[in-house]
Amino acid sequence: MIEKQYTDKNELICWHWDHAKERSIKGKNLLRAFYVTKKSEESVAVRIPVRFKLVLKTVLTCLIKTRKVERKSPITKNEMILEMIQQCIHNQLKFKYILADSWFASTNNRHFINEKKKVFIFDLQDNRLALQAFTDEDSLETRVSFLVSNDFSLTYDDFVAIYKRRWSVEEYHKSLKQNVGIAKSPTHRVKTQTNHVYCAIQAYIKLEEIKDMKNKTLKLA
Repeated sequence: MIEKQYTDKNELICWHWDHAKERSIKGKNLLRAFYVTKKSEESVAVRIPVRFKLVLKTVLTCLIKTRKVERKSPITKNEMILEMIQQCIHNQLKFKYILADSWFASTNNRHFINEKKKVFIFDLQDNRLALQAFTDEDSLETRVSFLVSNDFSLTYDDFVAIYKRRWSVEEYHKSLKQNVGIAKSPTHRVKTQTNHVYCAIQAYIKLEEIKDMKNKTLKLA
């Protein structure tokens, strides 16, 4: 979520449910597919966004009880996620694992990924039955994640090592806000607001390229 409390509402900037804060906030809802490679002795890990979608609530509805007009998106976030996965496969992006939090751990999503012969590792709601539990010791608060996968050969150590790569998404989102100003758009129209998001993501990719070049230079020196 990219909060925009003081910007006029439209189909892009409106009220969205933030499951992290457990309340609705006014702003942009950005979905992203983030690509992370494994770090080796010869190279650093590649961490770049490969797809993104902004939730556009273009459908106006009126609640009978309150008579308030609300906006809705014609496509769900889960449908957007599946489209992004399909596009990454179509683009022949080489990847094996798909990691996500409990928001996208629906049965339909898991069946879709399994049919595409990819491996999912999803966080589950804590009221589900789970075989593996992962304690996040890197966060400020210790919490337990219940993980599910369609790869039954994974050990506990595999679960922990692979799922930890998902935290790169949080670092990416933090960098978008702090380093490239994705939340500081002065624009007022949907097209220019969307362009600002795109340019911010391109700026992040450029920063990653510069960082990778510096790491290679230091290693050669």
